[in-house]
Amino acid sequence: MTSRSEMDESGDIGGGRPLGPAGGVGQALPALSFDLSQSEARAIVVSCLDVLDPDPVLRDTLRLVLSEVLNNIVEHAYDGALTGEVEIAQEPAEGRLRLRISDGGRAMPGGVLPRGGPVALNGPRDDLPEGGFGWYLIRQLSDRQCYERRAGRNYLWLDILSSGAKYRA
Repeated sequence: MTSRSEMDESGDIGGGRPLGPAGGVGQALPALSFDLSQSEARAIVVSCLDVLDPDPVLRDTLRLVLSEVLNNIVEHAYDGALTGEVEIAQEPAEGRLRLRISDGGRAMPGGVLPRGGPVALNGPRDDLPEGGFGWYLIRQLSDRQCYERRAGRNYLWLDILSSGAKYRA
């Protein structure tokens, strides 16, 4: 069974043109295997940035987005596992950088991407929620996001404008 979650620029899930597989295989980055530690995830981000070699603004955006995505995979998809595999590939997309990130961990709850959102920071620090900040950053720094669960794997596609991040108020 395949489930798919997509959000377009307007924030509507399922809207706009398809973002998933586009018929071509994409420029594969090295398949990544890691021990699920946070430090290894950071090393993977640096390796991806070295291969992609984006301009400085896009590099900073990618560093944040990939760090958040890999952190979510480490903490949630592979929760409690000793090893896990993540594959990151670049796919062709006119005027954008399109990344496909896949893993064999647990599916997204409900088969959809978390909404994430800004959190009021004016209360006591201990009252802040544990999660949700990462997906807020991912959504703010990427132009489009799409999630699909297929054959026991999670697939996440992210479009990022080639001219740098698309910052929204």
